Formats: sequence, structure tokens, C-alpha cells
Amino acid sequence: MFQKAPIVIDMRGHLLGRVAAVVAKELLCGQRIVCVRCELAELSGSLFRNKMDAMAMFRKKCNTNKAHGQYHHRSPAKIFWHAVRGMVPYKTPRGVEALRRLKVFNGMPFPYSEMKRQCIPNALRAIKLAPNRKFTLLGDLAEQLGWTRKAVVAKYEKARKVKSAAYYHKKRQMELLRKKAFEQVKKDDKVKKYTEILRSYGY
Repeated sequence: MFQKAPIVIDMRGHLLGRVAAVVAKELLCGQRIVCVRCELAELSGSLFRNKMDAMAMFRKKCNTNKAHGQYHHRSPAKIFWHAVRGMVPYKTPRGVEALRRLKVFNGMPFPYSEMKRQCIPNALRAIKLAPNRKFTLLGDLAEQLGWTRKAVVAKYEKARKVKSAAYYHKKRQMELLRKKAFEQVKKDDKVKKYTEILRSYGY
């Protein structure tokens, strides 16, 4: 999977732990990775259960001074980043360099919205989770934990989808016109060829 250019992964429909494991392994191998739409990643289990587990983790603080830590992220992108950090040796130089090769975003910002995006089949919820099992969107969980930017991200995502749909429609129309033009040229070449053959026979 190693490439010189960064790999852009669309997190929509991916299970958080499975995709984090794959991303961590690739980062340690030297690959640069960008993860977009982290708010659409998913966790197995109901929203209530995941919220109770997260709140239990959030209660873990420094006994002497709460301001000293532990710090817990509310943003879906940072929650995913924290999951990946737990899977790399982040206190060693190798782990530090690996985490520097990772970028995470809520939504899909400009440079990456126009780049080819990939998915990880082994981490897709539709493949790895039974159809009758409950699941939770990471964005919904983050909102329950105090994330306040869900509406803003949704607003910009809506605008991006409208722009992307217009671009795709224009691109599709251009492809159809190009195909029609090639067929016309091919047809004209055949007519010209048959005319030359008939003239050679004196018709």
C-alpha cells in the first residue's frame, strides 16, 4: 500500500478500531495518511453504551490536581487520532515520526475534497458487523460528550456535496460529448475510406 503521495481515507462507514489498526500499521511503515469525515466513522454498540464507557474514561483524572490531566478530546477527529496513538509507540522517535505522518479532519477540507479517496474493506461496518447489531456514529457520540461543531461541519459538507454534484454532472456531460465526437470521427473516416475504394474501382 506504500505510496509517495499521501493516501486519503474517507472514514464514512468504517469501524473506528479496525480502521485505526490498519492506519497505525501503515504509519509505522512510512506511509503518509489523511483521514477525512471522521465524524462519520462508526463504533459497534448502542449510543447509550458507548456514552457510558466514554464517561467512565472521562472520570479518570489526576488525583492531586484535575487540571494536570488526563486530557480527553471531544472532537471526532481527535478521538480517532487518540485511538491511533494508542496503537503506535508514541513515546519513541519512531512513533513520534509515525504520528507526524497522520492528518485527521472533521468534514472534507479543500485540498482533499478534490483528491481520490479510498476505503479499507476490512474495516467496513457493512462487512465486519452483523446486520442486526447496533452501531453508533462517532459524530453523535462526540456531540453527547460536548462537541459543539456538528452543525458547522454539516453545513460545509452540504455545500461541498452540492458543488461536487455539479462538477460530476459537468464532467459526465463532457465525457458523453467526447465519446459522441469520437464516434462521429470514426464514422466519417469509414465513409471517406469507402468513397476512396469506390473511386479506385472507377465508380
